[in-house]
Amino acid sequence: SYSLSLGTLDVFFKGLTGLVGPPRQVKGSLTIAMKEEHNSQPDSKQKFTSSNGVETTSEIEWKFVNDPASYKGKKWPDRFKEGTKEARKPRTQKELEEALKKKNKQLEEANCTVLQWPEFIAGILYTGPMYEKYNLVLRAESGVPFLISRRKALCGSNKYPTTIHGINSCVIKLSKLTRVNVLWRGSTGA
Repeated sequence: SYSLSLGTLDVFFKGLTGLVGPPRQVKGSLTIAMKEEHNSQPDSKQKFTSSNGVETTSEIEWKFVNDPASYKGKKWPDRFKEGTKEARKPRTQKELEEALKKKNKQLEEANCTVLQWPEFIAGILYTGPMYEKYNLVLRAESGVPFLISRRKALCGSNKYPTTIHGINSCVIKLSKLTRVNVLWRGSTGA
């Protein structure tokens, strides 16, 4: 049996910075700080398997998003067969810049704040296997012993603060583009 556990009001009012710490800058750059979170920490080269079955490392996922050319000749970790339409496909720097430009145009047209590069990259990282680690960092703050031990096993002391702040900012900004629709609900036997 399972038991639902939620954080206390103290946890809520600490906010994101209280949970993972403030975002860092390395050499004046959030992107370099995120790169260090994925490439220069004790868990960076440690393999983990996401809940959807992808075995990878933080370092490989950083390369998938930011530097796919450095991984040339190797097969990207994936749960789908290489070459199928479902298989993961890394994008070039130019493709990423175009995608950011397109998304920012939508945000500007909606009179909203545009995404910055580190927020965009953090959002992309979250849509891959790294979601497993980022969510675990936050869920372990509930105090549940299983989640705490799992975070220690997968992340060690790495809380990915800059990346998680980037994800948060990305989600808040992109949420402004969400369209409100009518949702019809029904129940059987009513």
